[in-house]
Amino acid sequence: MHELAFVFAGFFVGVIVGLTGVGGGSLMTPILIFFFGVKPYLAVGTDLLFAAFTKMGGTIKLARGDRLLANEPVGFLKIDVEGMELGVLSGLEQTIRRNRPRMFVEVENKNIPSFLAWAEARDYKVAKTFRRYRTNENFLLVSAI
Repeated sequence: MHELAFVFAGFFVGVIVGLTGVGGGSLMTPILIFFFGVKPYLAVGTDLLFAAFTKMGGTIKLARGDRLLANEPVGFLKIDVEGMELGVLSGLEQTIRRNRPRMFVEVENKNIPSFLAWAEARDYKVAKTFRRYRTNENFLLVSAI
């Protein structure tokens, strides 16, 4: 039962961190000390060790595909971004216009009408579709020009 309490405490801290952006250690360390009876040096040390490992990874830098591929020839694009396909395509507009690559794009069901309108407006046609899951469909697009 004690392990389940740790799980709920972690969930609670995760929700608060997600909603407020406050550091998890500032919440979890007092919970460990006051509610679970963990010695302060152990609670603080555990938080510092966890932070040391989780913060080694650095940050993720976002960049538009057009900027990254500005001087590159592109013959094929594979896009699988869990519902953000139209945003990714927007960031690749110049690359797509310049290279007219074939594209294999996974599209969430709710985005299919917008995606097909996007493809038609840019003179792309659907060569083939593939459905593996109920929540999305894959489209192979080829230039109609």
